[in-house]
Amino acid sequence: MGRLDKVVAAWRENVLTALRTIRVQKLRSFLTCLGIIIGVATVIVMVSLIQGFNRTFIAQFENFGATMVQFQRLDDRFGHGGPLPEDAIAYRWALPPARKRSIRDYRIGFVLDHPLCPVTGDVKDRLRLAVESLRKAGARLEEGFPAGVDLAEQYRAFLEVMWVADLAGSSKEELDRIRAMNAAPDDVFTSTMKHAVDASAFELASARDRQLVMRQAWQRYFGEHDAFLMPADFVPAFAHDHAQPDSARVLVTPEGPRRYWDQLIWASIASLTGLPATVAPVGLTRAGLPVGIQILGPWLEDATPIFVAEAFEREFGFQVPPGFE
Repeated sequence: MGRLDKVVAAWRENVLTALRTIRVQKLRSFLTCLGIIIGVATVIVMVSLIQGFNRTFIAQFENFGATMVQFQRLDDRFGHGGPLPEDAIAYRWALPPARKRSIRDYRIGFVLDHPLCPVTGDVKDRLRLAVESLRKAGARLEEGFPAGVDLAEQYRAFLEVMWVADLAGSSKEELDRIRAMNAAPDDVFTSTMKHAVDASAFELASARDRQLVMRQAWQRYFGEHDAFLMPADFVPAFAHDHAQPDSARVLVTPEGPRRYWDQLIWASIASLTGLPATVAPVGLTRAGLPVGIQILGPWLEDATPIFVAEAFEREFGFQVPPGFE
């Protein structure tokens, strides 16, 4: 018998043995086949569901005009979004709707400039037009910061809290480098960083206490007001230049050079207090650069500043910049 004949005979014997086993063990054979069928069907169904979900998810973002979506872990240095995991068993986080359904019913405060961080002339022009658009729409506008709110004090408290988180785990060499830095008398950014390196536990706790006190000051204000308008930045959009380290970067404006990190000043209020803030586009400067206005809302009432932003959108619209269509 040749080698091929032996292989064929062995294969035939295996098939016959399998068939005899199936006839003898009918139930076991049926259950085995059923398990294989169910397993394959489950894999096919799961793959189909996942692919369908992905296509739906992507289509929804494409409807928004998005070309890139980035997911990032929430940084909890300024507070948590919703309950902590150990508390979530007892309650859930549900955001309320906007306070009013018509912009005519809104009472809104605003500050468009401040000596600590003066905005450029072209930005201020657009902000003024934005405020006037709400006034014409029927909203009640009042200028001035709330009682008990000082921009310089809030910015310093924000930096103190920020540096505690940012410097945690820094190497000895990095901390020594910060200690050796020279800060100009008006450079709060660098001076608070140097101070945070050797701050006492009492000073750190005091910074946290001021954070809560400042949130309460804003909440008292929002007891009678619905939103607050202020600059998103002191400059319009600008070209990013990474040739210099961030601490040495300077922004060139018609009014003179400005520190790069001064951009944190107008953002510090929402960042420190955890209050919701929405930035709405309010048109372009004469040079064609976009300008935004910051809308601060009451604690956990995110829908309210978003509603005000919709009023700006109706007035100014939004044009997708070239290259981002």
